[in-house]
Amino acid sequence: MLNDRASFVRRSPARTAVLLLALFAAVAVALTACASPNEKLLTTKLEPTYPLAAGTNTLDPAYVASLRALGADLLAQGAAGRNALVSPFSASMAFTMAASGAKGDTLAEMLAALRFGAMPLADIVAQNRLAFENLYRNEEGLKVLLANSVWVFDGYPFRQDFLDAAQKDFFASVRGVSTGDGTGPLALINAWASDHTNGKIPKLMEHLEPNTVMVLVNALYFQGAWETPFGTEETKSGTFTKADGTTVSTDFLWRTGEFRTIDADAATLVAVPYKGEDAMILALPKEGRSALDAADALLAADAREWSGWLSNGTRLGLPKFTFGSTMDLAVAMQALGMKKAFLADEADFSGLSDAALQDGLFISAAVQKTFIAVNEKGTEAGAATAVSISDKALPATLSFDRPFAFAIVDLQGVPLFAGLVADPTDHEGAE
Repeated sequence: MLNDRASFVRRSPARTAVLLLALFAAVAVALTACASPNEKLLTTKLEPTYPLAAGTNTLDPAYVASLRALGADLLAQGAAGRNALVSPFSASMAFTMAASGAKGDTLAEMLAALRFGAMPLADIVAQNRLAFENLYRNEEGLKVLLANSVWVFDGYPFRQDFLDAAQKDFFASVRGVSTGDGTGPLALINAWASDHTNGKIPKLMEHLEPNTVMVLVNALYFQGAWETPFGTEETKSGTFTKADGTTVSTDFLWRTGEFRTIDADAATLVAVPYKGEDAMILALPKEGRSALDAADALLAADAREWSGWLSNGTRLGLPKFTFGSTMDLAVAMQALGMKKAFLADEADFSGLSDAALQDGLFISAAVQKTFIAVNEKGTEAGAATAVSISDKALPATLSFDRPFAFAIVDLQGVPLFAGLVADPTDHEGAE
């Protein structure tokens, strides 16, 4: 019977074509059904050209400097004697997607708050695209997985050129969602963020405003294995002294080796490489200086040069730590000067929709959640940033045994993550 059927198909090209079309249609229906009963992929996501070797395409130093400055500013707002973690890159990417639909003073304020200085929007968008291509990794020992998505609610009439640009310039998938039936948009967005951070950010958004018409999301997942692992047999309990002078006992990773270090006025910086070409830069504040001072020194340093720092024989002690952070970026970005974008009566997002000016589109909420875990094998970290658019209606022995700062950077100094460790035993937000 099989031979007969095969013979029939060979003798009937038209029937073969019909069967193939039916198969493709069935697959398309299945994929749509798997996505969600009320989620429709409005565009086909363009895949970036990756992986590229780090540094293949040189980023504009002004662009990298903007990310470092933004990281320092955000950490300063989140620092209150507790652990803090931000992703300057994720925040910048999400807000730049929104800025690409802004005009006039709204756009100017957004770019200034993102610390882009005099860089024109077209150059910033080009740099974002280049950074996406440059940073993305999915290799043994180093994963830097990036994703963007744009969620359009209830068929709101956004400009097609904006949606096309989100796809082309930000490699974003554009998804239409309905608030009227099936799984709610909030659950869909949170599931997407969780999927693209390997489950490390399981609940990005707590709620949606009733007048939300679009949500822009960036997700970033990092997994890096140390180039030279810390041996588990070297892990020992030690004392960490907090900023207020109290102490906690915690496990320290110890390793003796050649570490690249540099001395800054406020801190000693040391690079701990991952496999591949990224590194964690640790900044231990000097006596009388704070972890925030160390963060400023770290993010002000030209981290592109870490591979050329002086190599010293050092016994390094690093506490194991795991924690997560949540930052209200609506508050943070307004404090940095992004005012009009959050005002229904003043925001100009006419690049998003022809109806934006009369309808009063504005940013109603913005949040970033982050997670990091550091142990003997390496580092795992995740970040997700959501921007909601609504309608108006180093020494010989270096032990990081007191509050310190860190950043995960690539060879060009792009800060994927920046953080403060105030208490390595505080695991709040890690669940």
